[in-house]
Amino acid sequence: MPSDPLKGVTIVKTDYEVQAKKFLELMENTYVIIVAGGDGTLQEVVTGVLRQTDEATFSKIPIGFIPLGETSSLSHNLLTESGNKLQHITDATLAIVNGETFPFDVLQIKGEKEQPMFATTGL
Repeated sequence: MPSDPLKGVTIVKTDYEVQAKKFLELMENTYVIIVAGGDGTLQEVVTGVLRQTDEATFSKIPIGFIPLGETSSLSHNLLTESGNKLQHITDATLAIVNGETFPFDVLQIKGEKEQPMFATTGL
């Protein structure tokens, strides 16, 4: 077992909107991303990942989602309906630890001159 189990792990706390998206546009050598936040934070992360120049490679990176937002619409689609926010957080964390993955659709929104945005739950 390594002496430092977090070696190679980067933890980023965002302080303002679009910060996660900007950070992820610069990432390299990433094997998994875990988002602890709301639907908006997840949307920023997905947009940052899919804006990578090597979109085909980066779109295969698993993204874990721990629903900490007010509504967390996506967690209601991904997890069993318990109505209990703590249960959703627990179920999501256990799914990440157990390596449970499944693909889901992402909507691309593209303007004429701006970089595309990506939506995971709606507009």
